[in-house]
Amino acid sequence: MITSTVFDFARPITSIAFAGVLWIADQVTPEIPGVPAWLTALGLPVGGLVAVVYALVATNNQLRKSEAGRLADRDAYAARLQSDLEKTNEARERLIRATDQQTAAFQQLARDMSSRPCQIPKHD
Repeated sequence: MITSTVFDFARPITSIAFAGVLWIADQVTPEIPGVPAWLTALGLPVGGLVAVVYALVATNNQLRKSEAGRLADRDAYAARLQSDLEKTNEARERLIRATDQQTAAFQQLARDMSSRPCQIPKHD
């Protein structure tokens, strides 16, 4: 899980590092030969800002994906708990019925034993 999280945030981290390099490059040398004209017109800080915005959007998307996974896990866990609760209630009802049947059988056995001829008291 930790390695997948690192890979998920690799692009935003790289983007922030790129923004830092652009900022340092603007501070050290304002004119860099070979840089596209649109980037020099906007300036390197704007390029860095674009990289930071990209990093924030990518991080937010990863956060939403992570939250969706957690919510799916929560829903699956709740469904499993509900299923276990229903099974438990069903087993409890079966146990109550079996206990009632056993009690009735014991009462019938007690009546049968008390009505046997050897249990009837003899009077002289």
